[in-house]
Amino acid sequence: MKWIITIGLLGVVMLLVLLHDMFQKRSARKHMAGRPRRSAAEFGREFYPERAEAASEIRDILAKYIPVDLAQLEPSDQPVRDLHMDDLDSMATAEFIMTVEERFGIVVAEADMEKLRTFDDIVRYVIAKRDQKEMENKRGL
Repeated sequence: MKWIITIGLLGVVMLLVLLHDMFQKRSARKHMAGRPRRSAAEFGREFYPERAEAASEIRDILAKYIPVDLAQLEPSDQPVRDLHMDDLDSMATAEFIMTVEERFGIVVAEADMEKLRTFDDIVRYVIAKRDQKEMENKRGL
């Protein structure tokens, strides 16, 4: 009898988790609704003409950790607040940061993480850190 109750409770919990995820995805899609759709390359060229490749690559990385189509993403969007990144997958934010660090050869300081609210903040930070590292490498530091 106890195992039937346990299975029933697990089923209810799983249903609640699924409903929560559906709500978060719908909320993220609603946030981006009505915007033009852009490929990652188009996004980079339109919003970051001088750094298009890096911006589109960061968007592609983000897309791996958010189960929502990012074709309507804009630089002012906040991955956590607007796209519910942390609600959809509790590890997504940490994995996203680690992947960006690895890809661009940078380290994102923990103190800086809370300052990176918008996608634009992330792109500008990553580009600045990468440029700084390249300058240090050129100077032999």
